[in-house]
Amino acid sequence: KIRLFPGVRDAALIGKPDARLGEVPVAVIETPDGRALDVAALDAFLSSQIARYQHPVDYKFVAALPRTNTLKVQVRELRRQFDFEPTASGAKS
Repeated sequence: KIRLFPGVRDAALIGKPDARLGEVPVAVIETPDGRALDVAALDAFLSSQIARYQHPVDYKFVAALPRTNTLKVQVRELRRQFDFEPTASGAKS
């Protein structure tokens, strides 16, 4: 649903380690110039589209999502780029 918001080229959700929940969703959003969009407006838009528990806890904005040769988003690369790699215990300290 994030892709329907004006100014969004593409988006991917990645898990951010969380001590209490294990992981929480973070949206990585590709915009034409990598600039941040209006997060309050984006949250309001998503409130009308998805359940509250599905909302990302944070947004990251990039000019281009990393992709494989077959154009799939490289989720591992995004997790590495934003330092969201899980630790051996499953949550980052």
